[in-house]
Amino acid sequence: MSEQQQVNAANDAPEWAISEKAIHEVLFCKAFLERHPMKCINGRFYDIDGLVQDDTIRSEIAGMLTPIYATQISRKVRDLFNHLLQAYHEVSSRISSSVKSLCSL
Repeated sequence: MSEQQQVNAANDAPEWAISEKAIHEVLFCKAFLERHPMKCINGRFYDIDGLVQDDTIRSEIAGMLTPIYATQISRKVRDLFNHLLQAYHEVSSRISSSVKSLCSL
């Protein structure tokens, strides 16, 4: 176990909370993707029930951050939301490309 993992375990902080001020965006997006399976189509999020409002996602992000961070929550939420857009878009694009490749066989 790395030193950072030991610090996180000792503090009961998630792996993506790498310090009192810093967030590992890739790990956060991975954790969020696992927790909320969605797709991003044309910059909008959809789950099995349909369109997911941006404010709902931002609220979920804020809920994950507020037990750990005390400052700059709105900036962190905005930045992580933008990272999620990119992460979900990349996953959706890879899936779409795979489907198109299979259909052209």
